[in-house]
Amino acid sequence: MLLKPNAFFSDDIFISPLDQDCLTENLVLTSNIEVFSLPIESLTPHPIARLTYQAKSLFSLKLSLSLVGQLKTITVKMNKNGQYQIIDGLSRFFAAQELNMKTLKCNIVDVDDSDVPLLRSQINIHLPKSWTEKLRMVDEFLKRIGSSQGKKRDLKDILEICEVGNIPNELKDRYDIVRTVFDINISNSSLRKLMKAYEFEKDGNDEIKGLGLMEKIDNNTLTIDSADKLRENFLKTKIIQQELNSLEEIENYHGEVSFKLFNKSCEDILDVIQEDSVNMVICSPPYFQQRHYPEGIIKNSGPQLGEEKTKEEYIQNLIRIFEPLKKVLKKDGNLFVNIAESYGNGYCLNVTAHLRVEMEKNGWFTIQPIHWNKSNPKPVGSKIRRLRPSQESILHFSLDPGKRFYRDFKIYDRKSDITLSNGCNDEIKDGKIQKKKKFSLKTKVQVFTDFLDSQKIEGIISGATVNKSRLKQIDPNFNHIAPAPDYLSIIPTLTTTKPGDTILDIFAGTSNLLVLPYQLGRNVIGLDTDPKSIDFSQKHLDHIGEIMLTNEEIINFENDYLNVA
Repeated sequence: MLLKPNAFFSDDIFISPLDQDCLTENLVLTSNIEVFSLPIESLTPHPIARLTYQAKSLFSLKLSLSLVGQLKTITVKMNKNGQYQIIDGLSRFFAAQELNMKTLKCNIVDVDDSDVPLLRSQINIHLPKSWTEKLRMVDEFLKRIGSSQGKKRDLKDILEICEVGNIPNELKDRYDIVRTVFDINISNSSLRKLMKAYEFEKDGNDEIKGLGLMEKIDNNTLTIDSADKLRENFLKTKIIQQELNSLEEIENYHGEVSFKLFNKSCEDILDVIQEDSVNMVICSPPYFQQRHYPEGIIKNSGPQLGEEKTKEEYIQNLIRIFEPLKKVLKKDGNLFVNIAESYGNGYCLNVTAHLRVEMEKNGWFTIQPIHWNKSNPKPVGSKIRRLRPSQESILHFSLDPGKRFYRDFKIYDRKSDITLSNGCNDEIKDGKIQKKKKFSLKTKVQVFTDFLDSQKIEGIISGATVNKSRLKQIDPNFNHIAPAPDYLSIIPTLTTTKPGDTILDIFAGTSNLLVLPYQLGRNVIGLDTDPKSIDFSQKHLDHIGEIMLTNEEIINFENDYLNVA
């Protein structure tokens, strides 16, 4: 069966100036010149054209002529005998003959034979065509033959209809046909990525068109792979923009939250807490050789935690206490430990560094240390002969860094467009500076670092130690030696848990570290070996339960600290 030439493309497409100057033999149109359909038997090669013609495979031309029809005119002149001599387009003529085509579209010129070589040179000088212009033709072509990945048997049907002979081994799907017809010298996968970028921009709204991906590809300032990644990231970002942010989750969370308190040691945790049920643990254990807790501590065979003779004993006791957490923490859980550095004999004991090393030996991975800069550190005497210590650490651990739950705290401005911004182009790769421009998506978004900045944190949590007067309002008779400030739990809570999750403090004390998670819709559990601390925590969290944040207060919190700039 012979497919009629031009069966897919209309005459309008044939004469459209939009389709000029493609680089392949069949795909350069001549505009603003009258076109005639001439019988093939009336055409013959011009002697000069025949002399310079170099025979070549006609496969791609036959394929193109059969699938999309003739898109480039043949240039001819009439000789004295009334016969049309072909000046340019011999390959198209020979391919049309093999396909038994009856006519060819031609433009007739009136030139002397002496001017034929110059005319042939002028006709065959083509300006490079941009990818955008090429892909317009490819897009139309794929619509006609189907844009899905064709199997070989599907292609066989197409090629048999075209009557172009045996299927070459290199033609495995429709994109092979496209590359052959349009003489595109990139891989199929790159061509697919290009088409996705083209269709993304062609069918997109003003925001998408504003990215200018195809223009940057045409200008060679953006690679095909980079454009594809930016397209994918744009689509992902638009989805994320519509998702509830951390505060909106709280506003929309209607589940019940609760607190539980146990006068127990962490070593007995499995008696009261189910395995694989805790999303995050945050705690502030006694520091090494800095405090003595005189009342209410459950007696054990050794000294109080923090009163060991050596830092090695202290660290091993912490490792032993943390061991049961491996059972109760979920696989994606996180552990945060607030700890201060200790000093002895005039120098730093490096307790925090040694703790991190020993924790890693015990199966924990250090995600990062977060630094707490105390604005009102404890006064010390002048005899220490060093700067007054004003920082503590919040060590972030995980049992499986790849599975741990974490999300950047982001609030998107959903009314603002996503744009492209220039990145640096001074990256060194394989010892060479990469000159290629880099682009990244730019969204109006308030990330957690902005929140930290608004809190005067700027990479280090800054804040005062606990004002005990607030705690005295709950119970004037209770005194805890070293309660942790409640704001230390904000970052861990918002970045590693969701509303309805469970947070555990194994050194609860006053339960200060559980107050904000409880108010932000998390279930909280507190353990402490001191029964007086547990009694106080009960009063504390009961009081918090009476003044839980309303949705309006949470929204105000968002407006105060997390507004998009």
